[in-house]
Amino acid sequence: MNSTSENRWRDLRPDPDSDTPLYLQLARKLGNAIHENRWNAGEALPSEHVLSETLGVSRITSRKAIALLVEQVLICRTQGAGSFITLRYEDPLSRLSSFSEMLRRRGFTPGSKWLSRVIEPANRDEVIQLSLRRRP
Repeated sequence: MNSTSENRWRDLRPDPDSDTPLYLQLARKLGNAIHENRWNAGEALPSEHVLSETLGVSRITSRKAIALLVEQVLICRTQGAGSFITLRYEDPLSRLSSFSEMLRRRGFTPGSKWLSRVIEPANRDEVIQLSLRRRP
């Protein structure tokens, strides 16, 4: 890692004097940094070995922290390629929106397509459920 990357990781270093296990501290700090958008979605994390050396923790500690973040879907692992920050989409819960609005915000064009349609008289159950009157 270069000096710019090392500065980025410096405040993630766990406190060995804390009662909280090191891997939980690391996972919490890294998770907060991801939520604060200090890393871009799709950006690669360093290997467990490099992460361990940079933060002064064991490989097991960094492995457990990354595994915890994988469970929380903040990081995804790809065999042979490494660990990456996952793509995330945050939709504010304070504002209700339709499914079509949500798709438009994500860059999609919502639409519909008839697969088949038939016009036929309602059967007995449909007449009862829809409170319809039968035609004579």
